[in-house]
Amino acid sequence: MSKGFNVAINGHVATMLFPASAQTAGSYVNMENYAKCNIIVMNGAEITAGTITVKRAEDSSGTGASAINVSYYLEATSGGDTFAARVTSTSSLTWSSGNNKTICIDVDASELTTSSEWINVNIDSGNTVSGPVCAVAILTGPRYSGEQSPTVL
Repeated sequence: MSKGFNVAINGHVATMLFPASAQTAGSYVNMENYAKCNIIVMNGAEITAGTITVKRAEDSSGTGASAINVSYYLEATSGGDTFAARVTSTSSLTWSSGNNKTICIDVDASELTTSSEWINVNIDSGNTVSGPVCAVAILTGPRYSGEQSPTVL
């Protein structure tokens, strides 16, 4: 028997923000049936200094949206794959200028309320993007697992 994690069965992957060259807010993702969400944000050619926020809301339209504190890991080396130490409890993430960076944002469902289980990521207007930026949600710890998990968008 092989060990490991099959994200298609024991988790769920949802694109929050398709590659875009302009700052924008991503789609809301429902964490109701998951314990944790890692949001992977990656940039391409260049992004200037600015902030990224994660918001919770009551529904996929963003009703009652408010910023939440999250922890994150930053890979600041262009094309690298080694994250720096965890940065804890911040309501906005500072993204410094540079190419090909990755941020892994850690959201725990226990930090949300039952009426606000939808989250999104927002690349704030302070950022100027000359290359694409995208965000993918990887949800884990499902209440129910199987080969075809229901949509979270």
